[in-house]
Amino acid sequence: MTIKTLVKVCGVTRLEDALEAANCGVDALGFNFYSLSPRHIDVSEAASISTRLPDNLAKVGLFVNADVDLIEKVL
Repeated sequence: MTIKTLVKVCGVTRLEDALEAANCGVDALGFNFYSLSPRHIDVSEAASISTRLPDNLAKVGLFVNADVDLIEKVL
């Protein structure tokens, strides 16, 4: 039996980093929407980056005690 390890890179804030990670074959990229984090990213910037990534690359959001409105906006 073969087991595949999935790789997710978290805290993406720049398009260049996201594209490089995608080119390296990662399975997912994480966007941090917790405003007190140094890796925080604005919703519009995350959307701009996400639209330039391959469709088969999973995009993951990190939220900490977020309002439902923020989560819905991100989705």
